[in-house]
Amino acid sequence: MEVEVLWLGMLCCSRTWPAHHHRIHDEFYIVSEGFKRIKESCARGWLLLNLITGFFPCSVTLLPYVTRHLQSCCQDLNHPYREKVHACKDNLKQSLTYGGRRYIPSQVEMEAILAERSTRRLPITLPGEVEFPCKVHSFSVASEIVMDICTDMGVSNPVEVNEFSLLATRRQDGLVRPIHPDEYVLDFLLDDGSVLLSFHRLIWKHPLHFENDLYVEFHYHLILSKYLRGKFLLPGNSATLQQQVAELAALQHLALGFNQQPTPQELKQYFPCMDGISANDQNLHSAALRQFSLIANTNPAEAKLRFIKNLSSLHHFGSNVFMAQKVSHKGCPSPCLVAVNHESINILHPQTQLSALTIPVEEVQSFRSFSPKKEKVPAVEINFGNPSQVNTITVYLKQARELCHIIAIIMEIMTPTPRNCT
Repeated sequence: MEVEVLWLGMLCCSRTWPAHHHRIHDEFYIVSEGFKRIKESCARGWLLLNLITGFFPCSVTLLPYVTRHLQSCCQDLNHPYREKVHACKDNLKQSLTYGGRRYIPSQVEMEAILAERSTRRLPITLPGEVEFPCKVHSFSVASEIVMDICTDMGVSNPVEVNEFSLLATRRQDGLVRPIHPDEYVLDFLLDDGSVLLSFHRLIWKHPLHFENDLYVEFHYHLILSKYLRGKFLLPGNSATLQQQVAELAALQHLALGFNQQPTPQELKQYFPCMDGISANDQNLHSAALRQFSLIANTNPAEAKLRFIKNLSSLHHFGSNVFMAQKVSHKGCPSPCLVAVNHESINILHPQTQLSALTIPVEEVQSFRSFSPKKEKVPAVEINFGNPSQVNTITVYLKQARELCHIIAIIMEIMTPTPRNCT
């Protein structure tokens, strides 16, 4: 009953007009103080304050009083709830920095917090279907989890750390939502386990390095997954394409630790899903076997590195590639490819890979995803150019929201000037 009443109170608070939010938030802070003045409910008062300091900050009017009160309690070495006081202080700092949780907690999460179980281990899926257990607090933001995983991968340079991201994927329809560094992780999870968290690299500006085994495994499986799904733009020349696909097939086989020639069935699994490549092409099979015989002595670790280096030399390596049904620009084919990287948004011809339109990231003024009334797929509208002469294009594609968030994260990291994104 106590949790239900508290949950309903926070629900009402979230539905008030934004101008009144701080007033209602302050009421919660004051209520917790009332609990603490009564000996029998003092512990519950500190638990309540622990909860609300994490979910939303107080007003600037009340902040000095709350800060002074927490500081005073922290300095009291004999304070019976000193550990809870420190937790409240940390939570308040977090909510002041990141704005507090976007959504109120479920009753299940609220019960856990009030029972002092605010930390849990969550599996973060890495490429290759490897689960990486991470300690996630009720008020952890994505950048903290990213840093934890990067530390294990030997990535310490803050510039490179910013190139990695958490993704939230809905099991029901596979909808992907990149999580921004300052967003709270648990705002994206549901109690029924219908949302999965995974770790990805969105930006590839920092040079690759291979001193750490987990780093190599992560990048090999990430690049392999994108390659097999046809997300890499391989050279258009048929002879060159066949040669490269054959070599990459042989490297995949060796990366698995096999030293015998791959069977026809195994080879089919090593070919990408893309135009110009047929899994039943006998010439391609023969070329892959010839390549295997030339490099059969390569060990798995070296095969993975060669695979990574082979694909990282491509012109559009590091781009997040999407297939769009159409783009509202005269020179753009329908359908077309949209390749987004840290430098630009590129509209490409799907066969020739020639650029029909290039928009430098620094020229993007604003963008939004929306659902057009007369179209079957959602769209992203991008306004670009200099402020005195803004151009607009609309990209129609199924993954409109994912594309919009990827552009937003790239711009947050690469351009210091704030842009308008909805």
